Amino acid sequence: MTLSRLADYPFDMVHLACEKCTRKGQYLKSSLMRRFRPDQDIVDLRLILAADCPKVIANRATDLCGVYYPDRIGR
Repeated sequence: MTLSRLADYPFDMVHLACEKCTRKGQYLKSSLMRRFRPDQDIVDLRLILAADCPKVIANRATDLCGVYYPDRIGR
């Protein structure tokens, strides 16, 4: 199952995690849809939400953040 829009995310809570560090987080889907928009691309959204990641800030091109949606099927 491939999802492209926030509105299509199958759960009420959107979980994020990083493959490279121990950072994890969660957001209410309804809050994210108010903050952004229902048709927000979820690939872009995970990068927006991880913008304060130390890897993103320090090493944008060489050591990218490994943020992903652990609850998604077919990530």
